[in-house]
Amino acid sequence: MKRARVLDIRRFPMDLAEWICLLLDVAFRHRNVYIGEKGKLRGGAVVVANHTSFIDPFLMNCVFWYRRVFLMASEEVMAGKVRGTLLRWAGCIKIDRTTADLRAIRAAAALAREGRVVALFPQGHIRREGDTDAVKSGAVLIALQGNAPLIPVYSRRRAHWWQRRTVVIGEPMDCRALCGKPMPTMADVAALTDELQKRLAACKEVYDQREEKR
Repeated sequence: MKRARVLDIRRFPMDLAEWICLLLDVAFRHRNVYIGEKGKLRGGAVVVANHTSFIDPFLMNCVFWYRRVFLMASEEVMAGKVRGTLLRWAGCIKIDRTTADLRAIRAAAALAREGRVVALFPQGHIRREGDTDAVKSGAVLIALQGNAPLIPVYSRRRAHWWQRRTVVIGEPMDCRALCGKPMPTMADVAALTDELQKRLAACKEVYDQREEKR
């Protein structure tokens, strides 16, 4: 299902937040590197990225500037009446990282099913070293329920402020096709999560190779 980005007054707070994020790209000057076919996201998608700093959510909005990106954020990030309200207006979905938050998973899956882009950091916490291990299964559950591909993304903080921020975008991962079952088991979900972790690692490998050439 394709969803063009059209003017929607109900999404104005979200669009305003994303326009502000785009101003940060003056500092990011991000450069996209694709594994496989280069192209813009069409239809619903679940973007999964590693998490090395607090500015990563802003970077996701810069990378996919042509789409509205609904970010999943922890309860700690969305704590507080004013901040929580602002982040909800900006399209954030609150998730409890301490448990299997089925409410948040269903909400994110519904958006993906509608043709929206949902982004999350499946490792849960900031990992400044840039590792790609300890990926949780929530992203796979959202992709399965939302019938949307997973898009692995890898980036890392720059060694020097003047360098451009490199972002590696992996090939879409179709969980339903890889599983081949109408009703996946928990073992299937675990296997798909392992595959997602491998694809994030492949993005990291491409990133490291490019950094070595600098």
